[in-house]
Amino acid sequence: MKHPAVLVPLVLGSLALAVSVLLHGRLPESMAIHWNLSGEPDGFASRQIGAFALPVLTLLLSLGRTVIHRLEPRAPNLERSSKALSALVVAMALVLTLVHLTILAAAIGMTINPAAVAIGATGLLLTLSGNYMGKTRSNFAIGIRNRWTLSDEQVWDKTHRVGGRLFVAEGVVALLISLTGLSGTETAIALFAAVAATLGGLHLYSLSLWRNRAPGGGRTR
Repeated sequence: MKHPAVLVPLVLGSLALAVSVLLHGRLPESMAIHWNLSGEPDGFASRQIGAFALPVLTLLLSLGRTVIHRLEPRAPNLERSSKALSALVVAMALVLTLVHLTILAAAIGMTINPAAVAIGATGLLLTLSGNYMGKTRSNFAIGIRNRWTLSDEQVWDKTHRVGGRLFVAEGVVALLISLTGLSGTETAIALFAAVAATLGGLHLYSLSLWRNRAPGGGRTR
Protein backbone atom coordinates (compact mmCIF):
# COMPACT_ATOMS: atom_id res chain seq x y z
CA MET A 1 0.00 0.00 0.00
CA LYS A 2 1.38 3.37 -1.00
CA HIS A 3 2.18 5.92 1.70
CA PRO A 4 -0.40 8.76 2.05
CA ALA A 5 2.31 11.30 1.19
CA VAL A 6 2.66 9.53 -2.17
CA LEU A 7 -0.90 8.37 -2.76
CA VAL A 8 -2.79 11.57 -1.92
CA PRO A 9 -0.83 13.86 -4.30
CA LEU A 10 -1.13 11.24 -7.04
CA VAL A 11 -4.90 10.93 -6.61
CA LEU A 12 -5.58 14.65 -6.24
CA GLY A 13 -3.22 15.61 -9.05
CA SER A 14 -4.83 13.07 -11.37
CA LEU A 15 -8.34 14.27 -10.51
CA ALA A 16 -7.31 17.90 -11.04
CA LEU A 17 -5.84 17.00 -14.43
CA ALA A 18 -9.05 15.19 -15.38
CA VAL A 19 -11.18 18.23 -14.48
CA SER A 20 -8.87 20.48 -16.52
CA VAL A 21 -9.16 18.20 -19.54
CA LEU A 22 -12.96 18.12 -19.27
CA LEU A 23 -13.21 21.91 -19.01
CA HIS A 24 -10.38 22.75 -21.43
CA GLY A 25 -12.68 23.78 -24.28
CA ARG A 26 -14.54 26.24 -22.02
CA LEU A 27 -11.43 27.95 -20.67
CA PRO A 28 -10.37 31.36 -22.03
CA GLU A 29 -7.01 31.88 -23.69
CA SER A 30 -5.93 34.05 -20.76
CA MET A 31 -6.90 32.93 -17.25
CA ALA A 32 -6.80 34.76 -13.92
CA ILE A 33 -4.55 32.85 -11.53
CA HIS A 34 -4.13 35.43 -8.74
CA TRP A 35 -6.36 37.99 -7.01
CA ASN A 36 -5.48 40.99 -4.85
CA LEU A 37 -6.91 41.61 -1.39
CA SER A 38 -9.86 43.45 -2.95
CA GLY A 39 -10.83 40.34 -4.89
CA GLU A 40 -9.74 41.73 -8.26
CA PRO A 41 -7.64 39.54 -10.57
CA ASP A 42 -4.09 40.87 -10.87
CA GLY A 43 -2.24 37.88 -12.29
CA PHE A 44 -2.92 36.02 -15.53
CA ALA A 45 -1.52 33.04 -17.43
CA SER A 46 -2.17 31.23 -20.68
CA ARG A 47 -4.85 28.54 -20.81
CA GLN A 48 -2.25 25.76 -20.85
CA ILE A 49 -0.45 27.08 -17.78
CA GLY A 50 -3.65 27.86 -15.91
CA ALA A 51 -5.17 24.47 -16.65
CA PHE A 52 -2.21 22.19 -16.02
CA ALA A 53 0.55 23.82 -13.93
CA LEU A 54 -0.89 23.20 -10.47
CA PRO A 55 -2.03 19.61 -11.17
CA VAL A 56 1.47 18.75 -12.40
CA LEU A 57 2.99 20.41 -9.33
CA THR A 58 0.61 18.39 -7.14
CA LEU A 59 1.74 15.16 -8.82
CA LEU A 60 5.38 16.11 -8.24
CA LEU A 61 4.69 16.38 -4.50
CA SER A 62 4.52 12.59 -4.46
CA LEU A 63 8.29 12.64 -4.96
CA GLY A 64 8.90 15.29 -2.31
CA ARG A 65 9.11 12.96 0.68
CA THR A 66 11.73 10.76 -0.96
CA VAL A 67 13.83 13.69 -2.18
CA ILE A 68 13.76 15.42 1.21
CA HIS A 69 14.85 12.25 2.99
CA ARG A 70 17.81 11.86 0.64
CA LEU A 71 18.97 15.45 1.22
CA GLU A 72 18.38 15.65 4.98
CA PRO A 73 21.61 15.73 7.09
CA ARG A 74 19.68 14.44 10.12
CA ALA A 75 17.91 11.62 8.32
CA PRO A 76 17.17 9.53 11.48
CA ASN A 77 15.43 12.52 13.10
CA LEU A 78 13.47 13.21 9.94
CA GLU A 79 12.39 9.56 9.84
CA ARG A 80 11.07 10.00 13.37
CA SER A 81 9.19 13.04 12.06
CA SER A 82 7.71 11.15 9.12
CA LYS A 83 4.08 11.65 10.21
CA ALA A 84 4.56 15.42 10.34
CA LEU A 85 6.30 15.45 6.95
CA SER A 86 3.54 13.35 5.44
CA ALA A 87 0.86 15.61 6.92
CA LEU A 88 2.59 18.63 5.39
CA VAL A 89 2.77 16.99 1.95
CA VAL A 90 -0.90 15.97 2.12
CA ALA A 91 -1.91 19.46 3.26
CA MET A 92 0.02 21.07 0.40
CA ALA A 93 -1.62 18.71 -2.10
CA LEU A 94 -5.07 19.62 -0.77
CA VAL A 95 -4.29 23.34 -0.89
CA LEU A 96 -2.95 23.17 -4.45
CA THR A 97 -6.03 21.26 -5.56
CA LEU A 98 -8.35 23.75 -3.86
CA VAL A 99 -6.56 26.68 -5.50
CA HIS A 100 -6.63 24.96 -8.89
CA LEU A 101 -10.37 24.27 -8.72
CA THR A 102 -10.91 27.89 -7.73
CA ILE A 103 -8.95 29.08 -10.78
CA LEU A 104 -11.00 26.83 -13.05
CA ALA A 105 -14.27 27.97 -11.49
CA ALA A 106 -13.37 31.62 -12.06
CA ALA A 107 -12.29 30.86 -15.63
CA ILE A 108 -15.68 29.41 -16.59
CA GLY A 109 -17.56 32.33 -15.03
CA MET A 110 -18.49 31.06 -11.59
CA THR A 111 -18.59 33.57 -8.73
CA ILE A 112 -15.80 33.04 -6.22
CA ASN A 113 -14.63 34.68 -3.02
CA PRO A 114 -10.80 34.83 -3.19
CA ALA A 115 -10.53 35.85 0.46
CA ALA A 116 -12.58 32.83 1.57
CA VAL A 117 -10.42 30.50 -0.52
CA ALA A 118 -7.18 31.99 0.84
CA ILE A 119 -8.42 31.81 4.43
CA GLY A 120 -9.71 28.26 4.00
CA ALA A 121 -6.49 27.08 2.36
CA THR A 122 -4.44 28.66 5.14
CA GLY A 123 -6.66 27.05 7.77
CA LEU A 124 -6.30 23.65 6.17
CA LEU A 125 -2.52 23.92 6.02
CA LEU A 126 -2.23 25.15 9.62
CA THR A 127 -4.57 22.53 11.07
CA LEU A 128 -3.05 19.50 9.37
CA SER A 129 0.59 20.50 9.82
CA GLY A 130 0.11 21.88 13.33
CA ASN A 131 -1.52 18.66 14.51
CA TYR A 132 1.78 16.80 14.00
CA MET A 133 4.19 19.64 14.70
CA GLY A 134 4.82 18.67 18.31
CA LYS A 135 5.87 15.17 17.23
CA THR A 136 8.78 16.31 15.07
CA ARG A 137 12.46 15.94 15.89
CA SER A 138 15.29 18.32 15.07
CA ASN A 139 15.84 18.46 11.30
CA PHE A 140 16.60 20.92 8.53
CA ALA A 141 13.54 20.19 6.35
CA ILE A 142 10.42 21.09 8.33
CA GLY A 143 9.50 22.99 11.47
CA ILE A 144 10.80 26.10 13.24
CA ARG A 145 14.41 25.94 12.17
CA ASN A 146 16.85 28.39 13.67
CA ARG A 147 20.14 28.40 15.56
CA TRP A 148 18.44 27.70 18.90
CA THR A 149 16.07 24.89 17.95
CA LEU A 150 18.64 23.13 15.79
CA SER A 151 21.31 23.22 18.49
CA ASP A 152 19.21 21.91 21.38
CA GLU A 153 16.64 19.10 21.19
CA GLN A 154 14.76 20.28 24.28
CA VAL A 155 14.38 23.75 22.82
CA TRP A 156 13.12 22.17 19.60
CA ASP A 157 10.60 19.99 21.46
CA LYS A 158 9.13 22.77 23.60
CA THR A 159 8.97 25.25 20.72
CA HIS A 160 7.16 22.80 18.46
CA ARG A 161 4.71 21.63 21.10
CA VAL A 162 3.63 25.22 21.68
CA GLY A 163 3.72 26.04 17.98
CA GLY A 164 1.60 23.02 17.09
CA ARG A 165 -1.17 24.05 19.48
CA LEU A 166 -1.14 27.63 18.22
CA PHE A 167 -1.24 26.61 14.56
CA VAL A 168 -4.11 24.18 15.11
CA ALA A 169 -6.09 26.84 16.98
CA GLU A 170 -5.48 29.42 14.23
CA GLY A 171 -6.25 26.84 11.56
CA VAL A 172 -9.60 25.88 13.08
CA VAL A 173 -10.57 29.54 13.38
CA ALA A 174 -9.58 30.13 9.76
CA LEU A 175 -11.62 27.16 8.54
CA LEU A 176 -14.67 28.32 10.49
CA ILE A 177 -14.34 31.83 9.07
CA SER A 178 -14.07 30.52 5.51
CA LEU A 179 -17.23 28.45 5.96
CA THR A 180 -19.38 31.10 7.66
CA GLY A 181 -19.28 33.74 4.95
CA LEU A 182 -17.43 36.20 7.19
CA SER A 183 -14.39 36.17 4.92
CA GLY A 184 -13.23 39.55 3.71
CA THR A 185 -10.13 41.59 3.04
CA GLU A 186 -9.81 42.79 6.64
CA THR A 187 -10.31 39.28 8.00
CA ALA A 188 -7.68 37.84 5.65
CA ILE A 189 -5.17 40.54 6.62
CA ALA A 190 -5.84 39.94 10.33
CA LEU A 191 -5.39 36.19 9.96
CA PHE A 192 -2.15 36.40 8.01
CA ALA A 193 -0.85 38.99 10.49
CA ALA A 194 -1.69 36.61 13.35
CA VAL A 195 0.17 33.75 11.65
CA ALA A 196 3.19 35.99 11.00
CA ALA A 197 3.13 37.13 14.64
CA THR A 198 2.96 33.50 15.79
CA LEU A 199 5.99 32.58 13.68
CA GLY A 200 7.93 35.55 15.00
CA GLY A 201 6.86 34.77 18.56
CA LEU A 202 7.99 31.16 18.25
CA HIS A 203 11.45 32.24 17.15
CA LEU A 204 11.68 34.56 20.16
CA TYR A 205 10.33 31.83 22.42
CA SER A 206 13.01 29.41 21.22
CA LEU A 207 15.68 32.06 21.87
CA SER A 208 14.36 32.54 25.39
CA LEU A 209 14.37 28.80 26.05
CA TRP A 210 17.90 28.49 24.70
CA ARG A 211 19.18 31.34 26.90
CA ASN A 212 17.59 29.80 29.98
CA ARG A 213 19.12 26.39 29.43
CA ALA A 214 21.59 25.29 32.07
CA PRO A 215 25.33 25.15 31.22
CA GLY A 216 25.99 22.09 29.15
CA GLY A 217 22.84 22.60 27.08
CA GLY A 218 22.88 22.94 23.33
CA ARG A 219 23.34 19.24 22.68
CA THR A 220 21.40 17.24 20.12
CA ARG A 221 20.70 13.58 20.24
